[in-house]
Amino acid sequence: MTRTDRLKILYVLLLAGLGLLARTVLVWLFPGRVWLGALLLAPPLLLPGRIQGAYFRPLFTARRSLDAGRPAEALEPLRTFIGELQAHPMRNWLLWLGYSIYTTSAEAMAWNNLGVAHTQLGEWSAAREALERALALDVAYPLPHVNLARLALVDGDREQAERHLATAKALGYSGTVLDQLLHEAQSLLARIEGRAAPRGD
Repeated sequence: MTRTDRLKILYVLLLAGLGLLARTVLVWLFPGRVWLGALLLAPPLLLPGRIQGAYFRPLFTARRSLDAGRPAEALEPLRTFIGELQAHPMRNWLLWLGYSIYTTSAEAMAWNNLGVAHTQLGEWSAAREALERALALDVAYPLPHVNLARLALVDGDREQAERHLATAKALGYSGTVLDQLLHEAQSLLARIEGRAAPRGD
């Protein structure tokens, strides 16, 4: 079983466990008024995502730009985020407050997204370099291999593309419905948390 498989199982079990715990607490504390308990418990349950959103805003902003088909707008926020993580390595642990089933490194995630942005801009050399940096940070991260496979196809190297896809599959990426749903969940979080912070007047 790959690390990605273990993280997927942990993610599903965690969601199921939180749901069961929340239901039990609500029924126990608010018999007959579960809706009131849900309103009171919602803010603490949303707090981890809000904390991550505050510190990972450049990453979410970049993901939002990538999902909207504006890769050039993603470059600066990703570079900013990488610089912040390098200056404050402990922030990497905030990755566990949200989603993380493919990598345990927020910096590797950022380099992968930078590789995607350069790929969408047709900047093959910069894309390859960014994806290789992601793998240098986390050798068990399957998504850079998927993206390197795309680059290999651009180069006309089908054999290399198949090798990267085989490696991604061996590392736990299968392109299944669960993988697609997780990607959609990440995109949704990026749309929510990637909004520009309000300006103070």
